[in-house]
Amino acid sequence: MTFAGNRETIETAVKQILIALGEDPARDGLAQTPARVAENLAQMCAGVGADALQCFAKTLPVENAVAQTVAVREIAFSSLCEHHLMPFYGTVAVAYLPRHRLAGLGSVAAAIEVLAAKPQLQERFNAELVDAVQQGLQTRGVLAVVTARHGCLSDRGAKAREATLTTVAASGELTSGELRAEALTLLGFSAGEATGGEKTTNKPLRELL
Repeated sequence: MTFAGNRETIETAVKQILIALGEDPARDGLAQTPARVAENLAQMCAGVGADALQCFAKTLPVENAVAQTVAVREIAFSSLCEHHLMPFYGTVAVAYLPRHRLAGLGSVAAAIEVLAAKPQLQERFNAELVDAVQQGLQTRGVLAVVTARHGCLSDRGAKAREATLTTVAASGELTSGELRAEALTLLGFSAGEATGGEKTTNKPLRELL
């Protein structure tokens, strides 16, 4: 991925922010801050304008007439919340039912990296990932669970340091029924976790089934 933005414009904007805060952007401790922030944002937003479908340009044929569910979990990611431009980070678990094509081991992780590298909302990130896998592989169904900690929740406002947000998105044959339950189990979410319990930090899990 290549950053498509303008670093010089970012540096100028950061200097103005520092001035607005009552700081001197020329003092020793801050002199290089605009350039550092520009570099940081260039890395975190390199996915702006990128197409996650390109991550599935190379696929493998399904050899068996009836393909089994493919699942990959604990894929770490980090992104930038578009509401406060603060980071959120966590893990992604993805399951899909192949039709004719399989993805290489790194393809799903690469798509996650592309989709996370821009100002995002977790719910949209989750949905975009399902769409990318669905379109890229023409699957029978996709299910993705994203669990993340948000800086805008842990470091401001309520300052809920240990809170996590869990979201789920699905398509095709994994939107309901036994196949969905099986996929959740493969991803490490038991039926009990998905339908019961009082985990306040993971309450959305109660609605997965």
